Amino acid sequence: MKHVRDGAIINVDCGGGWGNGAFEHLDSNDANVQACIGAAGSSKRDRSGRFTFKNKRAEWWWSFREALDPDNGDDIALPQDGQLFADLTSVRRKRSEDSTIIQIESKADVIKRLGRSPDDGDAVVLAWANDDPDLRRERRSRQRKKSPLRRSPIVQSGYERQKAKFSRRK
Repeated sequence: MKHVRDGAIINVDCGGGWGNGAFEHLDSNDANVQACIGAAGSSKRDRSGRFTFKNKRAEWWWSFREALDPDNGDDIALPQDGQLFADLTSVRRKRSEDSTIIQIESKADVIKRLGRSPDDGDAVVLAWANDDPDLRRERRSRQRKKSPLRRSPIVQSGYERQKAKFSRRK
């Protein structure tokens, strides 16, 4: 939290369920947080306006790709890191039934090809993900429902014990 500047939105990957606890903790402490679910549908189009996206994950990766465009991009400065470069260039577009829909390969396919998870690239792309207007409305609604008198942070403890209990059930 000490590194958040200018009211930046904290994007938390809640697609696999593991980020839900972090999201709830940040949200309960009034952080400007957004739950990102890559499998959710997307209604946005690419910069040309010709293509739509299969899901949010494709939208995020493609938008970041457009931002890196040397001619029409957003002048992004990235560290010189070989692993980050490999992660960001590893995701490929997948052929879909409709040629106007952008779909990217699954993360499992990328892991299979690389022999590791592209976590660094995922983190950069997720940090770049735009603020979703629907999620912004939901966040404001949650904030209005909270008591204005509550000022102290909520401390969640016992996570490791609950995690161990859950993994024993499997």
